[in-house]
Amino acid sequence: PEAIFASNPVRNLHRLVEKKPAPSLLQSLWDYCIQEYSKLAYRTNGIDLLFFKLMVQLAQDDAQQENLLEALQAYKEKYREEGRPAAPLMLIELSALERAGQAEEARRLMESNLMQHDVLLYAIQQAVVKGQIPRVKALAITGLRFDMPPEVKARLEEMLLQLAEKDEEQGDI
Repeated sequence: PEAIFASNPVRNLHRLVEKKPAPSLLQSLWDYCIQEYSKLAYRTNGIDLLFFKLMVQLAQDDAQQENLLEALQAYKEKYREEGRPAAPLMLIELSALERAGQAEEARRLMESNLMQHDVLLYAIQQAVVKGQIPRVKALAITGLRFDMPPEVKARLEEMLLQLAEKDEEQGDI
């Protein structure tokens, strides 16, 4: 059992939270994350993002969700000051907004940052999950207009081809 926990403790914490443990354990995990996430050592090694992902899952009430969103906002500023890429943090913020029931705010944040390929791919993934195929197509077409990395453009083109084949749109194929 110890080899399992040593392999990926964060994944195991996510799995533990999915099992709906006692509220006191959830609160203890939340308190630990709040205490630890902002330490420079974690930010330097990229572990801070793992804390935030866990906190999205742990936030149970409005106060915790608001606390998380405020922490993410403050961190976005730190990331800007330090010249770190903000897209991974923004994706976590999108998840936190959606989980907090702020879908409109999440949509605005996503749409204002579609030029970042991580955000674009996340938006497409969310549209696929919601069965919004016309939105998937529109987002993929929009993404091809931006200066995306070649591998992202290839994924978008493949996605559009699959949609065209599925709808039997010979002109688009």
